[in-house]
Amino acid sequence: MILQIADTASMTEKKILGGTRVLLVEDNLANQKVALAMLSYLGATSVVAGSGEEAVKIFADCRANVVLMDCQMPTMDGYQTTRIIRKMEKEKGLKATPVIALTANAMHKDRQLCLDAGMDDYLTKPIEYELLGKAILKNMALSAEQAGANTVATASPPTAVACGEKPPSGIPSGLDHGVLAQLKGVCELPELYEQILSIYLVESKSQISDLDEAYQAVDGVLLAEVAHGLKSCSRNIGARLLGQLLEDLEYTAKSGVPAPSETDFLYRQTLAEYERVTLLIEEEINAPSARAN
Repeated sequence: MILQIADTASMTEKKILGGTRVLLVEDNLANQKVALAMLSYLGATSVVAGSGEEAVKIFADCRANVVLMDCQMPTMDGYQTTRIIRKMEKEKGLKATPVIALTANAMHKDRQLCLDAGMDDYLTKPIEYELLGKAILKNMALSAEQAGANTVATASPPTAVACGEKPPSGIPSGLDHGVLAQLKGVCELPELYEQILSIYLVESKSQISDLDEAYQAVDGVLLAEVAHGLKSCSRNIGARLLGQLLEDLEYTAKSGVPAPSETDFLYRQTLAEYERVTLLIEEEINAPSARAN
């Protein structure tokens, strides 16, 4: 069942997830660090699986109260992983653990994939820590209410991001300082904030290299895959325009045989914006304000 996340007042206490054990399934190191910082800020204890295969191995013994599941992972994606977990629970007679999808997509088909795989809810990236906390609490409460009951789940569309809605045009270039301020706040330690930005610089450099390789080889499948991965971690650190350009490039590559001129234009824009973002991140890491909360 996909739950509606109500637009309620801001949290007044940050450690609302005290005593909650979360299994985070995420293959991207920068995204891992951001999610772990948010969960720690909210008071949760986390166990990390860097792949679907690893999640399946440790699920039964990690005693998680909730699972945060990245949808797009190589080899075994979040949908496959969730199906295996649900099968394990059924075979062992275990109560179903709430599974919340973490996805960079918000289309209706993606929501349906979550439902069909047995997930309970989903959040779109970049994740906001308040929505994350509310979603975890809501799904845990619903799970407790439904324990032992045979209820028929009906899907209701999420309101955090409307299905099929495109982000507004006119997104400014560079970094969103509001996103950076939230990230800095949840990191609590300046060293962790700097580490997340530094990891992004290292990982994104490799991803940009992969993006170029796919572009030069005219490999639409690989181009879409790499663009998808880079867009979520870019949005997590406030690179909103870069994230949008990568999303446009992803969907253009997925469309089959896109016009070369359209792909070329998006690709050049993406590289130019990436260069601007990396320079700004380096400035942010070296700025005195980055070392103080």
